[in-house]
Amino acid sequence: MSLSEKNWQTTRPTIRERSKFMFNNDLFSDVKFLFKRAEDGSESVQVIPAHKFVLSISSPVFEAMFYGELA
Repeated sequence: MSLSEKNWQTTRPTIRERSKFMFNNDLFSDVKFLFKRAEDGSESVQVIPAHKFVLSISSPVFEAMFYGELA
């Protein structure tokens, strides 16, 4: 998804569709996970965007990391 896509909210009429759209790209993401990958003797880095809110409502560990005692 390009961040320059205009009016993405109006093309997705439900909250569920908008959330799915946001979940599957880096729009409004506030965390990035970096993974090193080794393939055929070369290394690359894969970046996976995420959302603190989604991680926190899914895991007490992430909640503590982002909003609790470990923050």
